[in-house]
Amino acid sequence: MRFQILGHACLWVEAAGATFLIDPWLSGSCYWRAWWHFPPAAPPPNLTPDYIYVSHHHFDHLHYPSLRRLAKECSKTTTVLIPEFAVDVLRHEIASVGFEKVIELPHGKVFDRILGVRLASYQFGFDDSGLVIEGDGHVLADLNDCKINGAAAKRIRADFGSPTFLFKSHSFASAFPNCYDFNDPGDGLSLTAKDYCATFLHSADELDAKNAIPFASMVGFLHPDTVQCNQYLVTPRVAAEFVRKAGRDAQALEPGEGWDSESGFFHLEASAYDDLEAGLERLGEEVSPKVAEAIAHERGVHADPAPFERHLGAFVASLPPGAGRLLPRPVVFEVRSDSACPYWVVDGRTRRVYRSAELPPRWANIIRVSEAVLADSIDKNILNFIHISMRPRIEIAPGGISTDLAFWGMLLSWEMGYFNWSQILRPRTARVLWRRRVEILQTAIQALRALATGKGVTAGMVDNMLVREGDRD
Repeated sequence: MRFQILGHACLWVEAAGATFLIDPWLSGSCYWRAWWHFPPAAPPPNLTPDYIYVSHHHFDHLHYPSLRRLAKECSKTTTVLIPEFAVDVLRHEIASVGFEKVIELPHGKVFDRILGVRLASYQFGFDDSGLVIEGDGHVLADLNDCKINGAAAKRIRADFGSPTFLFKSHSFASAFPNCYDFNDPGDGLSLTAKDYCATFLHSADELDAKNAIPFASMVGFLHPDTVQCNQYLVTPRVAAEFVRKAGRDAQALEPGEGWDSESGFFHLEASAYDDLEAGLERLGEEVSPKVAEAIAHERGVHADPAPFERHLGAFVASLPPGAGRLLPRPVVFEVRSDSACPYWVVDGRTRRVYRSAELPPRWANIIRVSEAVLADSIDKNILNFIHISMRPRIEIAPGGISTDLAFWGMLLSWEMGYFNWSQILRPRTARVLWRRRVEILQTAIQALRALATGKGVTAGMVDNMLVREGDRD
């Protein structure tokens, strides 16, 4: 076996003669010039792997420019492996860039004869997944940013035993809480490097991994809207040291580094993390022309209220019965170019979308983001991506955080098609959900505990996903 980190969540694996390219974001940026590779990405050994695996549909994993580049080289020879989600959006996205051979992997189904390796895909949460590969006597579990835990993690150990290598995210990947302003500080959830590292360690403990490798968190935020997020980055060095202090083996690897079964771990002579601040400054200077070009383009774009009202109107109209209890307060987008009615309101309780000259009573939040990003995300049906982009600034009214987090989660579900009954009421959905029944039961129990503690379902489950340093036992 041999593996090499190519960048962020992109991994090259060779096992039993088969080659895998996982989550190929090979170059460029993501999310409206917000995310960039840091450290810089390493090139893959070649552009014709036997298999490409895409874990989910976020752009730092499903990177359209990279996939189009790969499709030109290997669309007829390479098989793309994807998880079989309840709604088959991902399959259509892969086909749209030109790949002809696509195989969906059912959750937890172990394939024993894939060019001499065993492998399986495991899902957790809404449309996220990890991949486990066994070959040449080693098990590689790439969870990337999939938060598999509890009974779902036990299933991996039952199928493959303790992984030789565990790849897992170790830093933040959404606007919460670093892009938030809380009017009531008591509503804020302060997440530190120790919180993320403890969650990484918890995954290593649950899977009893022999080597824990911090992964899927190697980016720099270089747009002016996002550069403040760099102060919160958790480096692989910090995460690996945290795990080692807890008595587990861990390796801090960066793009271009990896391991093979003959010589062990291999490293670069110099590390980009020797001077993080200087490295980010150099990269910022390098990409500044592209960032400046994007800023100039966005400056001339104003959001149109008609698409906003159609898109969010369809969203609130599709909400299932009882959803108003999760969205009891209005969600507000501030659109400054609309001088007469700058507050564009989404009210899940009354199922209304409207514009207002004043803030509505009991508003939950105010979302401020580039109008060009707002317009583009609505046009592409990915408004929920604004949250992961780090581009917004979100002001939270006292007690409004549960409504805010519920809004982003339900918007993601709707834009993926989970509120479309013609999509949901299919044998496919029943088959997928049945395979995930243990995880679904676990999630329901977490939700009930959150309600019992008075935190609210969404805020409580966010807290449950983070394992505090003192909770390891």
